[in-house]
Amino acid sequence: MTRAQRQLVDPFRDVLTQAADVGQLRDDVVPDQPTRFCLHALSAAGSLPSEDAFHRLVDVAPVGLRVPPAPD
Repeated sequence: MTRAQRQLVDPFRDVLTQAADVGQLRDDVVPDQPTRFCLHALSAAGSLPSEDAFHRLVDVAPVGLRVPPAPD
């Protein structure tokens, strides 16, 4: 991992860890996993065909990290 990537990953991981600690993120995902996923998603965003595609990526990525609703 490059120095530039590390400068993005460490603070992002800290934010995800804090969010998980207060119950805002799924508890079955280790913060390192979504951190690396988001880093790779950002890298891929540069090759998306349109701004709309970029916005879809930004909208979809956090959905998978949210705490699922409690069963009825």
